[in-house]
Amino acid sequence: MKRHTLLASILVATTALGGAAFAAEHTAPPAAAQAPLTETPAQKAVDRDVIKLSADGAAALRDIGSTRLALFEANPAQAKTLIERARTALDKAGTDDAVFTKAEAALKQPAGAKAPEQADTKAVAWLPVDSQMTLGEDFVATPQKNAAIAEANRSLKAGDQKGAAEKLRLAGVDVNTTVAVLPLAKTTEDVHRAAGLIEQGKYYEANAVLKQAEGRMRFDVADIVMVPDKLAANQKALPAKAEAAQHDRKAQAMAAPSDTGPAATGSHATPDNARAATTQPAPNTGKAPS
Repeated sequence: MKRHTLLASILVATTALGGAAFAAEHTAPPAAAQAPLTETPAQKAVDRDVIKLSADGAAALRDIGSTRLALFEANPAQAKTLIERARTALDKAGTDDAVFTKAEAALKQPAGAKAPEQADTKAVAWLPVDSQMTLGEDFVATPQKNAAIAEANRSLKAGDQKGAAEKLRLAGVDVNTTVAVLPLAKTTEDVHRAAGLIEQGKYYEANAVLKQAEGRMRFDVADIVMVPDKLAANQKALPAKAEAAQHDRKAQAMAAPSDTGPAATGSHATPDNARAATTQPAPNTGKAPS
């Protein structure tokens, strides 16, 4: 699913990756009451990918970048403080309920992103540190949806990601969610190793390890579609209605009398008798002319 390039069609929720961008707010009448929405299986990804980001993981990522900057500026004392903060944050993040398990090969990369050359097929723990929401290419603007987008953006600016997601749900908006994730075990190992190198005064090596940790970041995309309950119920009812209609047509066809003659009736009626009844010519009862 592609992303719109118009600002009016983009929603972004960021934590660790810097400057947040928000959709332009539309002036539209208040959204009309919407039908209750059915939670699709993909909606479970919203709770994990949009709402349940790891605050400790995001803080650790910021401190990793700040540690590298301190090393570049020849400030080892500050680097030691920052790397210890990153190490503590990652240790806490290990028990975060935002952590999820998935194989790297199963992560869905954003459109146009270069996939890893050798993605591991073994499931590992991932730490979600950032997320971005965009609207799908099939988005059709309506006054109600525009109003919902404007409200969602106000919620995002206030730091209320859950409220923003809920407003989009109520508007039945198709949301594309991109989540930035770090492999928990490898990132933690890198940070602990870098902390040891800094203690030994090996700043160049420590910077290289932290650069490697940042490079381990991957992205996972989920398409979230919310549909009104009535629509979902209608969609479920369609196969049943079609089957019932087909059954009725068969019953009518079997019960309809033949156009070529009377059908065989009674307890001795058989398919052969029926065919004979419809194909036997009628007897000639007229008298021969004199």
